[in-house]
Amino acid sequence: MKAVLPLLLRLAALTSVGAGCTIDFLEDISCETAANCPVGFGCDLTVARCVSDPDGLLVQDTGTVADTSDRPDVGGDTADTTVDSGSGDTSDTTESDGSGADTTADTDPACVPSTEVCDGLDNDCDGAADNGIFCNGCQPGMARIERTGATAFCVDLHEASRQDATADDAGSDSSLATSRAGVQPWKGATFAAAGDACTAVGKRLCTDGEWVAACQGAEARLYPYAQLYAPTTCHGLNAPPTSGPVVTGQFSGCVSQDGVFDMSGNVEEWSADRRVRGGAFNDVQNNLKCTSADATVNPTLAQDSVGFRCCDDLL
Repeated sequence: MKAVLPLLLRLAALTSVGAGCTIDFLEDISCETAANCPVGFGCDLTVARCVSDPDGLLVQDTGTVADTSDRPDVGGDTADTTVDSGSGDTSDTTESDGSGADTTADTDPACVPSTEVCDGLDNDCDGAADNGIFCNGCQPGMARIERTGATAFCVDLHEASRQDATADDAGSDSSLATSRAGVQPWKGATFAAAGDACTAVGKRLCTDGEWVAACQGAEARLYPYAQLYAPTTCHGLNAPPTSGPVVTGQFSGCVSQDGVFDMSGNVEEWSADRRVRGGAFNDVQNNLKCTSADATVNPTLAQDSVGFRCCDDLL
């Protein structure tokens, strides 16, 4: 005697499938699709058997659309090659955590990975441009400066900041210098501290000649942005606040031909020749020129108006 199956897996002894025709279903019928089962029956893929389904409630995944049934496709298509587990996505990424979220990132079809090169683009599709390489012979965050008859060098795009500096705080970690936009510059730097912070990241203070060349650009401008003074273009006495520096790069027009920011105003900057250059937030027009320098600043005294930036030889 044949074993009695559970009610949902047991078919009727005699089931009509057409006019004047009956089929003996004492044996269970295996199936892959609903087409393998008679009218009133559906294919339960969890057991691969036809089961009674007079109301058509058994959902059959045919593989032609993105499903939410959590059953594998059996239609032979290539649209869904892995089992969805509840999200109904079309990414073909297996979801194994039961949350309905992909556990691995879907590939961005707009990005085709290639070797990272210095072009300002995310060539290797890792979310960062020009990462891990030295652009034009310079470390990241530096501009390459070339002038006829002079040795090319690199200069930081921004005034030096501490590595723990934020937009609201200049930080306290004086171990090394960073070149970043949108943070408080390193103010109150002594000459020795500035030099040490540059050395810590494989750089050095700029010489007077290098600093001026980076500020003036190829056109030998009087100010980094132009030949003529524009009172509010850089952060000097005519462009408040005059109580202290602002975040690096805030004065977006205060930029040289080579893309170097804040070389006029904000904080004065130490050069390797023990002078501060470029003027500060509380300086008048004459002190904001590329050629302006002050050799009277005490190199051992910390002043809020004094900062620095780093230079480097080509790598």
